[in-house]
Amino acid sequence: MAEADGATERDQASGSCATCGKGLAKYRCPRCTTRSCSLECVKAHKQQSGCSGKRDRTAFLGRAQLDERSLLSDLRFLEEVQLADEVAKRAAPARPAMLLPRGLQTLLQQAKRRGVELHLLPMGMAARKTNTTRYNPKQGIMEWRLEWKFQSAPNFKPVNAR
Repeated sequence: MAEADGATERDQASGSCATCGKGLAKYRCPRCTTRSCSLECVKAHKQQSGCSGKRDRTAFLGRAQLDERSLLSDLRFLEEVQLADEVAKRAAPARPAMLLPRGLQTLLQQAKRRGVELHLLPMGMAARKTNTTRYNPKQGIMEWRLEWKFQSAPNFKPVNAR
């Protein structure tokens, strides 16, 4: 095993491919810095070593290793975290169901009872104002309003039929 490790270190120091040992290494794995000469060798390296090929963005870097590239990478990472946080906040319910009118509370409860995940648009949106979906307690059924939009006929206006 020591010989294989020594050969790999020697190959990497000489600039040859650590996977096949034949070609001149053009690529370096961002995760483990293994040098490769081609896409086939990169894929073989990932398969043999189980390496993901992705740099560990949370790994510690000493002062000597900090450069403009690593700082930009850190900045992008922080921006992605911030974006994920904002998306999660937007996906959360805007307000508790108790603040909704009684009819909408009933609609949500009946949908949930039927295994339907119902999302309501925020107040003031045009689509919410025109929506007539409701629960009919006398008949025990949900009455849905569907709106079809055809890409091939964007100006098509359906006739309200009952």
